[in-house]
Amino acid sequence: MIENLELRKKMGRKYMVVECPSCNQYFAATLSVKPSCPRCGKKLKAQDLQKDVVGSWKDAAKIVQKRQAEKAGGTYNPEGMCTKTERFEEIVQSLGKERRVPLPAILEKAEKLGLSGEWVLKRLEYLEREGMLIRRGGDVEFT
Repeated sequence: MIENLELRKKMGRKYMVVECPSCNQYFAATLSVKPSCPRCGKKLKAQDLQKDVVGSWKDAAKIVQKRQAEKAGGTYNPEGMCTKTERFEEIVQSLGKERRVPLPAILEKAEKLGLSGEWVLKRLEYLEREGMLIRRGGDVEFT
């Protein structure tokens, strides 16, 4: 028993990077037989998934971010991971050129970058309170 524990410590944990077949979002998790997607909650069978296995959480997170960025047509910054706010600002900058943007377009782009709709709506409310945007019906107008 003690030998197994020491062997595990030497080997370290393994992490997998997979694309959820249900919500089509990438995620990283500890290598296990039955992972669950953290975004949609679907229980998955590891043997049915195409996965990359890496030795550190940081490497797994970088792979997830790179694949999500590629999927969304964006660029990946290998120097460090973007925060939610930075990803949201990227959306605002890309869509803000039009001055008035439909809310569904913002939510769609946010989902592609791995941001939850609920978080985006709260962020928009904050920006509205700060006077950085005005919501008109189903549109958002940047000031």
